Amino acid sequence: MLVDGEGAAIGEEEAQAVMARLGVLQSQLVDCAYVDLLVGESVPAATLKKN
Repeated sequence: MLVDGEGAAIGEEEAQAVMARLGVLQSQLVDCAYVDLLVGESVPAATLKKN
């Protein structure tokens, strides 16, 4: 959580730290909203990977 006066760079650093603690890789992120994934809209083909 950012406090007044902290810039976006601090927020990005915090997000990266949380992702690291959770084991989330940058390659696992999607560029659309979760609800869009649920309804199958606005999902770039490159985002969906078959296992």
